[in-house]
Amino acid sequence: MDPRHDPDQVDPSKQSGRPLMVTLVPLGLIAALAVLVLVYFLAK
Repeated sequence: MDPRHDPDQVDPSKQSGRPLMVTLVPLGLIAALAVLVLVYFLAK
């Protein structure tokens, strides 16, 4: 009931809005973390 809340995230069980985004966002975050770790170790 928070007006600033994203309407697609009110009920995660429905996933009728953007199921692709729901799966791509965590994967993108994990990929970005992996790249940062790789760059960190390669830069040493």
